[in-house]
Amino acid sequence: MSKTKKVRLLLVEGIAYVWRVKRLNPHTLLLRVWLAQRANARQELQVHVRFDDPWLNYGLLLTAPPERVAEVFALEPLTPSRVRSVILAARKSGWQPEQGGKPLIFAWQDDARWEVS
Repeated sequence: MSKTKKVRLLLVEGIAYVWRVKRLNPHTLLLRVWLAQRANARQELQVHVRFDDPWLNYGLLLTAPPERVAEVFALEPLTPSRVRSVILAARKSGWQPEQGGKPLIFAWQDDARWEVS
């Protein structure tokens, strides 16, 4: 695995954002998003996203009742499409990265609900 942290570019409604993902623990990822033309005054979005890595949960997934796997495990990784949804929801909720300030921290639940962390 590379020691460099990969930063990805994403264009959402004509605005360029960059994003990075970091594993916090076996069940949580940290998504960090900011404007591509980042200056020190820009506000960063930090979102905790549940993700149960199938490789880390291989034994549990094999032994879990198939009808319960979707209830118990969050197996969908952070794709550009999901990051786009997070950015749009954050903007709709009032995130204005161009105004600066402390990072805005949220938890992304069920691809629909925000919870302030």
